[in-house]
Amino acid sequence: MASQPRSTAGVLIRVANSLRLMAIPHGAPPLAAVERVVLDPWLTQQLNLYNTAYELKDHATAIRVLYLLWEDRTLRPKRTDDFRHVRHFVSHSRINRPSTVRFIESHLGPGTDHYQSFNRAHREFVRGWRQRVEEALEATLRHQLGL
Repeated sequence: MASQPRSTAGVLIRVANSLRLMAIPHGAPPLAAVERVVLDPWLTQQLNLYNTAYELKDHATAIRVLYLLWEDRTLRPKRTDDFRHVRHFVSHSRINRPSTVRFIESHLGPGTDHYQSFNRAHREFVRGWRQRVEEALEATLRHQLGL
């Protein structure tokens, strides 16, 4: 999605092929953070999924990958409960869950029952949710890393 890392402070590190780029803010102990990620397979996998989603150009596909992180209750950020509706919207040929239909129609209008990648309003809606959830998950992952 973005070509620049979100943090302007700190350093950029590359650890093997699995962790790709990770921004480290000034004052953080980067080696301790990297060692913790490398030693904790669960956290390594979560960071890898986040990086995979972050690098995807297609917002709908990124939403699907981010949902893998989001559905883990230990990482689920507050005020993102409606994300499940957005993931359902981009993952199914027709939305049929009543709560999802209500949510999507309240944002995109009556009769909206499936995601249309050629529809600008749909793309912008999904892009906005991607950004919101990426930022919230990044903050949660930073906390998990002790940064």
